[in-house]
Amino acid sequence: MALAATSALLAAQAAGASTPTVALKPIAVSVAHAVPGHDAVEGTLHVAVPKSWRTLRPAQHDPGVVTLRFAPGGGGACVAGISISTRLAVTRESATGQVAHALAPGHRVLALGRGRRPHGAWGLDEVDSSAAAVPTRSLYAIGVLHVRARESLQVRVLASFTGPCSDTAVRSGQVPRTLRRVAEDARFAARR
Repeated sequence: MALAATSALLAAQAAGASTPTVALKPIAVSVAHAVPGHDAVEGTLHVAVPKSWRTLRPAQHDPGVVTLRFAPGGGGACVAGISISTRLAVTRESATGQVAHALAPGHRVLALGRGRRPHGAWGLDEVDSSAAAVPTRSLYAIGVLHVRARESLQVRVLASFTGPCSDTAVRSGQVPRTLRRVAEDARFAARR
């Protein structure tokens, strides 16, 4: 019941029901993956995030990870650190199966949504991060994009909240709406 109610809320918000319009900025994520026995997958992942999210410099050792920072309460004590990355999966598992595998019930606090996307599937959960040195509330989204036969690009988005964050900020605010948008709408442009 919680999944259906939360999914309905996120769907209504995604459709624009009582949700303020948010100006977006494009973000490009470098993609370069190689798996033995398969052609390399290289290109750029294109996503859109709110302009108010501050982009931090990518790590020099991994330009394929984009890190962002956002304060859901307009600069209050609740802050979200967001990381966007990709992973190449070589599998016979369907896109929906890959989402189910990545969002296994073991770490789930609350399932916030699942769905289909062009050439794939997506999912979003609140996850248990209590194993971390400092327990934080976290959201984890995955978008699976079919690249070619038995190969999928998994777009992974992790948001870790610090400070006193309300259930509304974590489960139905701008952060989960954006994570869903990234998992659902990310576009991959292969380098030829």
